Formats: sequence, C-alpha cells, structure tokens
Amino acid sequence: MLVSPRLGACSAQAWRKSYWWEWTPERSGFGLRFRVPRLDGPTRRFLKALGPAIIGAGGVQLALFADTLIASFLPTGALSALYYADRINQLPIGVVGIAVGTVLLPEMSRRLAAGDVRGAASAQARGIQLALLLNVPCAAAAIGVPELIMRALFARGAFTIADAAAAGATLAAYAIGLLPFVMLRSFTAPFYARGDTLTPVKATLLAASVNVALKVILMGPLAQVGLAFATSVGAWINLTLLWFFARRQGFAVSGAGLRPVLKLLGAGVVLGISLYLGNLAIAHALAAMPHLREETTLALLILLGGAIYAVVVLLLLGRNWPHNLLKSVGASADRALPPKRSPIPSDQGGAYTATQETPASRDDILERL
Repeated sequence: MLVSPRLGACSAQAWRKSYWWEWTPERSGFGLRFRVPRLDGPTRRFLKALGPAIIGAGGVQLALFADTLIASFLPTGALSALYYADRINQLPIGVVGIAVGTVLLPEMSRRLAAGDVRGAASAQARGIQLALLLNVPCAAAAIGVPELIMRALFARGAFTIADAAAAGATLAAYAIGLLPFVMLRSFTAPFYARGDTLTPVKATLLAASVNVALKVILMGPLAQVGLAFATSVGAWINLTLLWFFARRQGFAVSGAGLRPVLKLLGAGVVLGISLYLGNLAIAHALAAMPHLREETTLALLILLGGAIYAVVVLLLLGRNWPHNLLKSVGASADRALPPKRSPIPSDQGGAYTATQETPASRDDILERL
C-alpha cells in the first residue's frame, strides 16, 4: 500500500505534537493524572451548576433546531431559505456576541470576587456597547437590503432570484432579533459570575415556550418567515426576562450605559434607511451593467454605509467616544482591583469591630483568579 508524502508528513507532525503535549510535561513532573472522580462538596456544586448552564447556553441552538424541525412540514425551499438566512445571521453572533460574552464573564467574576460591584457593572455596560457598535450595522443591512445580500452572495446556478427573495425575507425576520441574540451573552454573564446558573435557564425556557407557540401559529400564513420572526420574538423576550430578573436581584446594568445604547440604535435606523435608499439609487444607475451588478451594488453600499455609520456615530456620541470605549475595554483587565479589607482585632476579647484597607498585591489577584 502506498502512502502519500503529505499523509506521512501529517502523521509525523501529529506524533511530534503528541510527544510534546504528553511526554514533555510528564518528564517535568506535571503530567496528566487520571483517577476516579470523587463526589465531594465542590464537585457536587459544580455538577449542580453545570446542568442549568448547559441548557441556558443552548437556548439559541434549541430555537434553530425547532425552526428546522417545523420547516420540514413546509413546502419545498423553506429549509434552504432558513439555512442560508441563518448562515448570514449567525456570522455576527459568533464573531462578536460570543467573543464579548467569553471575555466579559471572567472580567466580571474577577471584579465581583474582589467586591467591586460597580466595576463589574461598568464592564458589562462596556461589553454591551461594544457589541452593539459592531452589530448594529449588520442588523441595519440585513433589515434594509436583505434581498440584495442574498442575490449578491448566492444567486447563481440552481439558486434562483425567487430563492434569493425567500431567503432575503427570512434574513430580515432573523435580523429583527439579531441584537438581543448578540447581547444575551452579556446579560447572562452577571448571573454566571455570581454562580447563578438557574435564573438564565428560567428566562430561556419561558422564551422558548412563547417561541414555539408563535412558530406553530405563524408557520401557516408566513411559512419560514414566520418561523424566523418567532425566533426573533423569543430572543427579545429572553433578553427582557434577563433584564427583569437582574433588576429584581439588584444588579441590572448601570444607567450610565443607556444613553449610548439608544444613540447607537438611532444610528442603526439612519443607516438602514440610507442603505435602502442607496440601493434604489445604485440599482438604477447600474441597470445596464451586464455582469456582477448585484455584487458591485453590495460593495458600494458597504463603503457608503460604513462612511454614513461612522459619521452618525461620531455626531451622536462625540468624536472621542469610540476611542474611549475601545481604550477602556483594552485597559479594564489591567486596572487595579479595589483594596481588600482585612479585620482589625479590638481590645475586647479579640472580636473584630473595624476594618482597615490593605492594597491588593499582584499575588493576591492571581490567587483570587
């Protein structure tokens, strides 16, 4: 049997990595050790929190699975429209939403462990603002020119103009819930940072119930568009419930972040209208173009929309706001934690009656982490 040189090189590389990953740490005294797990107190707490966390993290996937399952009962083409629209919709969720939530959770946990509740709320507000800054243009484009996006990206071969129109309408319905989908990770991070994995599950299950009921109601008159719209409604309900539960427990997002959020949403409205009108004008100007007309229109709208969005954001939020936001996000992890408190023994039998503040050293911070 002949083995290609490329396959042999890949195998050799795999064995080399296996050696460095397994045997080198073993020789240094900190290799892997396999043993039967013990159900002690920390393990039980971990397993108790793990179940709700898995269900809460899978809320988006459960909604998409319900879309696929119900769409199988719809006419031919519904599943394809859902698939292509979901691929576009998942791009900003995966690139920005999950990334912001992944970074925000350890930052909030670090702040809360040090007693810096205000710093944790500030980190959450910055994460939400950053996620919106990057995703508002995506939502505006998906709502303003969804059919153009589908035609430019997929309308070739067996994918017809009618297929692009169906997928475009589905994309617009998904885009209505894009912003809450992106912010869900930022809104669940405060609960997870406090060790509460059950409350996000309550919000997820309540939203999923409404989501599925709406899918059944809307699948008849709106087909796959109704399924996507129900998913968006479920996302908004989930986000609203998380905000309500956080407010009831006393750790809602600080009001300092509300004004930039509203201004970013206003910038998105201006961008969406501009893209819609710009699409009409550019399509008319390029009507005689024989090839790549849709691709050229989309490229021009990206350039035009980027410029309009940047100008509107700077006008509404100030020239220094984007720089200060990115600077604060980059510096938040390096910012010193507040001084930790250590008790002072009193003269009465060693009871603790007052506290004094001692600076938190770097070793103390690493120990908390």
